[in-house]
Amino acid sequence: MSSEAQFLKDNRVILYTYSDPLDLSKDTQLLIEHRQLYEQAALPIHRIIDATHITKIPSGLLSAVLHNTNLRHPKSGSIVLVIQHPMFSILADVVRRAIRSADVRIVHSMDEASAEIDRILAKETHLSSV
Repeated sequence: MSSEAQFLKDNRVILYTYSDPLDLSKDTQLLIEHRQLYEQAALPIHRIIDATHITKIPSGLLSAVLHNTNLRHPKSGSIVLVIQHPMFSILADVVRRAIRSADVRIVHSMDEASAEIDRILAKETHLSSV
């Protein structure tokens, strides 16, 4: 399996888990299906992208990321990238800079990603109660 999606935290977070070989056409279809979730969402939907099982960068990855319209959707929340390979960290930083409209955070473990999402959701809860 090259990609899998799980919904967490009352559908406020989508956990995408990727592994080799990464099939960009399958991932594109998954993102199209999830577009409807953004359209119906009352609150931002955040993403955790677990790329710890990817060892090869597929050609066309940067272009696919830059053309992902979900990243610019008004209900698109923060993106937490879980990356362990140093080369992927460099690529992720390039992507983060290219997608200035998105809040992209880079961490190195799922525990860190979970804690980051908890902080984001807590901040939103605090802001909505003020």
